Amino acid sequence: MLILIRFALMPVLPEIERRLVIWIFLLGASAGLTANFHWQGLAMIPYIVAIFRFGAVKRITSAFFLFLIGFGVPFIPMFLFDLHHNFFNLRGLVYYYTEGQFNMY
Repeated sequence: MLILIRFALMPVLPEIERRLVIWIFLLGASAGLTANFHWQGLAMIPYIVAIFRFGAVKRITSAFFLFLIGFGVPFIPMFLFDLHHNFFNLRGLVYYYTEGQFNMY
């Protein structure tokens, strides 16, 4: 999966360096949207961290802050849903990782 993400992002990397602010925000938003669709999308986070670590991003602190804001924006509707429904999704996630994965259905 990470190889496909790498090939998908290769044409975008020079553009990220030119227009850093909007592209870093969009990179975070797309990572957040991917993780919002399925938690397996979090597998692209190490590659994005490698972009920050080994890429030509000069202002790492501000770029990472923009990335976190972009990453959090797609989770706002799910957080509002959980807030109104007594944290239904969060309780289900905690239940699965504490007890549910060991049950035989």
